[in-house]
Amino acid sequence: MSELDFPDIDSNIFDEDSGKEDGEVNKQASFKRFEIHEGIMFCIELSEHMFEVQDELDGKSQIEVILTSLSELMELLIVTRPSTAIGCYFYNCEREDSKESIFEFIPLVDLNVQWMKKVNDLLEDVSNQRITFKEYLNYNIDQNKKLNIPILLEKLFSLILETFNRNIEGQKEFNSKKVFLFTDNDLPNVESQQRSIDVLKGILKDIDDNMINFTNFFISKKDKPFNPAFYSKVLRNDRNYNSLGSQAYFGPSTKPIGVNDIKERIFQRKEIRRVVFQCPLVLDEGTNFVISIKGYSIFNHEKGSVRYKLVYENQEIRKEAFSKRKFINPKTGEDVSKQTVKIIPYGEKEIEMEDKNIANALNVYGNTSASLTVIGFLNEDNSLVFYNNIDKTLFITPDENVIEGSFTAFASLFRTLKKLKKVGVVWGSTKSNSSPSLYLLWPSKDDDNNQGFYLTKVPFIDEIRKYPTLSNININEEWEEYKNVKELTQGIISHFNLKSGYHAEEFRNPALNRHYKLLHDYLLQVEIPQDDNDIRDRYLREDDTLLKITKIRERIMKDTTIDDVEKRRLSKYLEVWNIYYRKFKEDTNQTSSSLLKSEKKPKLNL
Repeated sequence: MSELDFPDIDSNIFDEDSGKEDGEVNKQASFKRFEIHEGIMFCIELSEHMFEVQDELDGKSQIEVILTSLSELMELLIVTRPSTAIGCYFYNCEREDSKESIFEFIPLVDLNVQWMKKVNDLLEDVSNQRITFKEYLNYNIDQNKKLNIPILLEKLFSLILETFNRNIEGQKEFNSKKVFLFTDNDLPNVESQQRSIDVLKGILKDIDDNMINFTNFFISKKDKPFNPAFYSKVLRNDRNYNSLGSQAYFGPSTKPIGVNDIKERIFQRKEIRRVVFQCPLVLDEGTNFVISIKGYSIFNHEKGSVRYKLVYENQEIRKEAFSKRKFINPKTGEDVSKQTVKIIPYGEKEIEMEDKNIANALNVYGNTSASLTVIGFLNEDNSLVFYNNIDKTLFITPDENVIEGSFTAFASLFRTLKKLKKVGVVWGSTKSNSSPSLYLLWPSKDDDNNQGFYLTKVPFIDEIRKYPTLSNININEEWEEYKNVKELTQGIISHFNLKSGYHAEEFRNPALNRHYKLLHDYLLQVEIPQDDNDIRDRYLREDDTLLKITKIRERIMKDTTIDDVEKRRLSKYLEVWNIYYRKFKEDTNQTSSSLLKSEKKPKLNL
């Protein structure tokens, strides 16, 4: 399970995605559900710095980190979204099989074992010192310095446009298109590159029209920060820039990153931001002040892909089989599918309902347009309570494509509510087929990764129930024993580093992980160590939760072996804590048994 990232509302209007949402096939107001077919294109510029081994990367080079992350990403997506297509292209590369200094390492096609094995084999060969990345990519610093990078970018951008629009037999059209652009060459002399900037912006207009999103990995060097001036001019979205002025930047983020952030950013940006709903938000009914918004799910859950497909052999070609349902008369065997009608039992009668009658009833009585209306405001401190959260909280962003100016009004509302420490009370329904409900619209915190509003459903009175009683003992916080246990628990927790918190993406589904690990090792011909017979070690490798618990246990057991009794604080804390725990448990059991005895009905002597 992993948390998704969204663009900043306050500073950068389209921070990551040029104002286009993943899976959006057009800019119409209508919202449609469809199967996501995502394409991710890795474009890596080669430079001398890319091949240098760096201490910050534990003795690895940037190119190795990028390709390792690519391999791990393919392993993850083959489990969760096997229809995803991934391609990898190196530019500023002089291999014999490269075209115009662009080398197609992996073509942009749906994930398959052949290309996964190619990446895995290269990493294995470099690890075993059979070859180096420089030798494989035929990189020569003297030869590559002669290349004109802005002209090379023109060829690369044209290739990106051509690749995403290419028709591949047996492969569906992409409805989510991403480019991961890696470079540490900042081309700081912007004035001398104006011609190239104009040409690139012309190509990027076509790229933008084809809904292709850029995610940039502009890598700073140790002694020289990356200067994003050139790429900021190239990637800026002039349509929005000219309409709202230069106070805000429109386009994908050109903010430089450190070498340590490469892997994290790859896995962060590969997520699809799934639209849950799209509707108008009425800020003032009297003046008809309306903006358009979209709601996103904040988390993605790891799920297994389809387990199997039905196929049949036809002239030695395997084809997919599809199922079809028929209604047959049990006596004659005649197909009566077209003669079937829908009925609604009503007492002893049966009312026939044709499809057109059902559709008409839904249009008249059932369908109401999705809409949310702000009906008031509350203080933040008195309204945001955890027990009111009865449904998934959604993340809200403006939709400039439906109602122009939505972003400006949305950002103004965000800043105002944040300054006044207020939350909006909203009434309405997010979908046409859902019942109206109350919601709280509250701005994100300063330390939040996302900037925008969260939408939390508020329960009605009949949706609230009391928490069950956890213990039959009325615990008083003023008890001496309670204070002692509290201090003991604080002492235990202080021995463990919990600053980083819980990150769901670090804990994989162990069953899925083992299943696909077996397939991965078999198809990629990965050798299993001969001494890999220890069941305990295998479980720890496959189950992240067990591994975490084992490390905590080992930390506690290590404390018991310290010779100096004064330093064995952790184990002593746990011994005393267990004494209190056993005492509480005994008291609870005694109280429960006495209550059960008192509740027994007296027997009558008849």
